[in-house]
Amino acid sequence: MHSSGIYRKVREVIDVDSRYYLVGGDYPRCSKCLNPSLLVCPWSQDILSQLDVAHRSLFPAVLTTQLALDRKAVTFLKPRTSGNSSSYVQSAMEEAHSEEWARQTIRYLSDCERHKKMATFIPSAAVYLPPPTFRPLPLAQWFETVHSNDILSHLDEMKGVITSTYGRILKMDSTKKITKKLAGGIGDSAAWMSNIGNELGQVLNSVLTSGEGAGLEELCQGVVTRYKNAGQAEPEAIYVDRDCCSQSGVSSVAKLFYPWQTTVRLDSFHFMRRFNCGLTTEHHPLYGIFCAKLSSCIFAWDQEDVQRLKEAKREEWRSSHSGHTPTEEQLRIPNTTGHIRQLLEDSRVIVVQTALALVPVNNTTVSAWLLRRDKRKDRNMLLQGNVLPQQLYLAKEPLPSSNTLPAAPVQHAHEMTFDEPENREGEAFPRQRTLTAPPCQAPPECLPGMLMTD
Repeated sequence: MHSSGIYRKVREVIDVDSRYYLVGGDYPRCSKCLNPSLLVCPWSQDILSQLDVAHRSLFPAVLTTQLALDRKAVTFLKPRTSGNSSSYVQSAMEEAHSEEWARQTIRYLSDCERHKKMATFIPSAAVYLPPPTFRPLPLAQWFETVHSNDILSHLDEMKGVITSTYGRILKMDSTKKITKKLAGGIGDSAAWMSNIGNELGQVLNSVLTSGEGAGLEELCQGVVTRYKNAGQAEPEAIYVDRDCCSQSGVSSVAKLFYPWQTTVRLDSFHFMRRFNCGLTTEHHPLYGIFCAKLSSCIFAWDQEDVQRLKEAKREEWRSSHSGHTPTEEQLRIPNTTGHIRQLLEDSRVIVVQTALALVPVNNTTVSAWLLRRDKRKDRNMLLQGNVLPQQLYLAKEPLPSSNTLPAAPVQHAHEMTFDEPENREGEAFPRQRTLTAPPCQAPPECLPGMLMTD
């Protein structure tokens, strides 16, 4: 790059509670072409991308067309928590700016007042300028633009992180739930979303298509190319929801992942769903029990994992019970309502000797339980410091007898009369309206040389 003088534009930067300005240095220009029209801003992303990460991190702001935002304020836009949005960040920063402006204004007015008292004996009175008015911050849309520019500046790093995700076991599935959340102009552009994930639940690749099965070859070959370029070994198994087998030899899913020789298997969840197709409804009280029994026929507990789980529970018990070692029965304490229900159903003594009715526990039942618990907490909070009587005190005298209403209307001693005005219906005299015609104007006198015609 070749220097072309001083960069004359001063960029205003919005900080968390104040503003400052960036003054540029040299105006860089290409050293080969030396074209004066191809001048580059010294703070542009093209210049900053050529620096290493250490020097690039020294630049304090993210630039837009007119203004810039400090990186400390950009940090507030990154968390995707509940209630955090560009509007919230804009209103919070504007409140901080207004408080800082008020403090600076009070300080300026107090300095003027102190200077005025000290300049009492000066013949000419000092003239003080009014404090500057408060300048509001840009709209929330501008903050979204800054956040987008910051993301685009790390696009290569984000692509590297996403494309560096691999797995030993892959799972491919398609869904319609994500496409229903699309809004705007792209709302009806896709009908299916196909994903490839690993055993940790991380998504390796995803594609939106207008129909089920379209675009799967590019999706799978992209994953194959990623494994090949990174030198990763082929996954051990690929689980799918359909087309896992073929009577002709190679399944259609195995052709999508050519030249891998990975085993293609059917996902256990969709395998269970094939048994559920024979049921009439999913809302039957025994539907959950049927699926649980079916799952127990397919899966088995790994004894090594069970021992690790017990050891972790044992250490947790020791830390919470002053180092006491729990027994096997204490480690088997059920922690879920489903486990408790299963234990009760498996106990023949409880079912025969009691009239216990097990109701299905769903979200509605749990919500009702939580609501009653909240009401009990509110009642106990209102009764703090108040002692209610243990028994209800009764009055010594009984209540007076009730009055009996008469069956017929009561005749009063005096008769009430009302003087009504005389009825003069039909006696109104219709008033005749007379229309007065405008007075006739006399015809104008004929001037010499004029002819009057009708």
